[in-house]
Amino acid sequence: MPFGSQGRFEFPSLAPELNQLFLHEALLRAAAQLLGTQDIRLTQADAWFKEGAAEEPGAARSPFASVEQRMHMDFPNHALVHPSDWDDPETVAIIIYLSDASACDGRTGVVPRRGPGDPLYVWPYIKMPGVGLLPWVNDRAQAEASVAERDAEAADFRAQLYAREELVNYSVGSVLLYRHDIWHRGRPVRPGASRLVCNLVFKRAGRDQINHWNTGFARFFYNIKAVLAAPAAEARWGALGLDLAPYRAAFALANSEQAQQWRRELRDLQARLDDLRPAL
Repeated sequence: MPFGSQGRFEFPSLAPELNQLFLHEALLRAAAQLLGTQDIRLTQADAWFKEGAAEEPGAARSPFASVEQRMHMDFPNHALVHPSDWDDPETVAIIIYLSDASACDGRTGVVPRRGPGDPLYVWPYIKMPGVGLLPWVNDRAQAEASVAERDAEAADFRAQLYAREELVNYSVGSVLLYRHDIWHRGRPVRPGASRLVCNLVFKRAGRDQINHWNTGFARFFYNIKAVLAAPAAEARWGALGLDLAPYRAAFALANSEQAQQWRRELRDLQARLDDLRPAL
């Protein structure tokens, strides 16, 4: 089960409702307040569905599946280094829930920090798959089995994480604000149901070690408006023999089916947003 929309509903989106939600004034104020500065940058903004699928008993699950995640922190796939000191936060991550937990489950599991002496929040944070010598595995059962084979101390530590897990009992419009150095995980969505969320990340300006998750403005405008450059190119180079007709044909052939699929998914998402708007 892939994470995110693979660029289809990232900011900037073709759905203006999503762009307005991603840059909602209340979210900007909250991120600025938590980071202690008005100088913030948006590094991730995406809307996506997590589908609940019925699984055959005993069926093998991909080690990278996100059906039921292992306990983890988010900094390894957002930053090049460990997160900064607890009192100098670099990022604010946000989940906007556009579904109801009573209908689809998929509650986020979180381990809140219990003050500066919390034994589960002792730097450095290396007792997780994908960090140090522990290979990256996303599925909980396979991840914890892998850790237990390699590091008994880390396995005991991680068992304490699950023992202290608290669940986010969300409803439509709920917002979870957390940090990239908070233990958390995604839990299974009810079979036959789907959960719609938006994931956002704001960082303090100047923290260049925090990478951008979204594909970026250049790629967005390239994909959407590439053909618009053709008349200008032909006007300048046509006299020298430039013929863009084969490129137009290849572009249309390669993208027509994908573009139709994206338009269908966009219409479905816009319909869901229209249904949810009265509750937001």
